[in-house]
Amino acid sequence: MSTDVIKKSVQLLKQNFDYVVVDGGHGMDDSTIDFLELADKILAVTTLEVASMKNTKMLVETIHQLQLEERLEIVLNRHNMESLIKPDEAPSMLRAEEVRFVPNNFKLASQSMNLGVPVVTDHSKSDIAKAILRLAQDLAGGRSSNGNSKKKGSLLGKMFSFSLFR
Repeated sequence: MSTDVIKKSVQLLKQNFDYVVVDGGHGMDDSTIDFLELADKILAVTTLEVASMKNTKMLVETIHQLQLEERLEIVLNRHNMESLIKPDEAPSMLRAEEVRFVPNNFKLASQSMNLGVPVVTDHSKSDIAKAILRLAQDLAGGRSSNGNSKKKGSLLGKMFSFSLFR
């Protein structure tokens, strides 16, 4: 995907939706950097496994080189799992003042994925659902959805009326 297509796509999505989430996946390429530069917030989700922390540290270094560190937030998933690295070591390892924590509840997370039902819907009182909801609320600036969404018509309809490939 070209930089121009990415910029036009994100612009279109931002015009029509309150929140746009892009999963950058693993690795870094030019399009990933384009998305990072367009982001209001960058969430680096990691675990305490050594390989994961090493890769996240490299991502954090890249984000600092791009001078995007003000947008960066670290989310430590499964923070209470057994690991050589302790959760309180993560902030200094990743050059972060604050790290957000999501607990390990493999059974509920796996069940949720397999059934296709969000854990925050089926198990809203669980520790993992509470952590996810708290993270979402913090990212939304404390706002909760009040039904006044920017969404006007379908995205597909907008895409056909707005050429992404000009």
